[in-house]
Amino acid sequence: MYSLGFPGSLGYAPGPIYFNRTDVKTAIHAPVDFDWSECANHNVFVNGTDSSALSIEHVLPQVIEATNRVLVANGDFDMIVITNGTLLSIQNMTWNGQLGFSAKPSTPINIPLPDLQYQALFAENGLAGLDGPQGIMGISHFERGLMWAETFQR
Repeated sequence: MYSLGFPGSLGYAPGPIYFNRTDVKTAIHAPVDFDWSECANHNVFVNGTDSSALSIEHVLPQVIEATNRVLVANGDFDMIVITNGTLLSIQNMTWNGQLGFSAKPSTPINIPLPDLQYQALFAENGLAGLDGPQGIMGISHFERGLMWAETFQR
């Protein structure tokens, strides 16, 4: 088992940090002579010589076109991968012959079931049936093989 090594994650590391593995560093074109950390004071992009194809220009469009079943999702509380940044990237990406979405994502994600994770807890405390439906939990949009989903308060 490997730890991702993010600050604020659980206080123990069940094994070596995944991003410090030489094979992982090689695969993501990271320098193998530095230890991984979430933040760094030095250039981690191999002094600007990383010539990998930009995933938003080449890789992701090819995956969408090959499968026509790709899901990209964000939680609106995520401070590392910002929802609007992801949406802007999608709008600047061409796949299946067109640029971006033709309409703003707006389809509600309605979950009529109670939160099954806490259903037993409600019952144990004499509150069975009071947890009710979760309701509107986000928005989604599907176009040309790409599904976008944003979850609220996550």
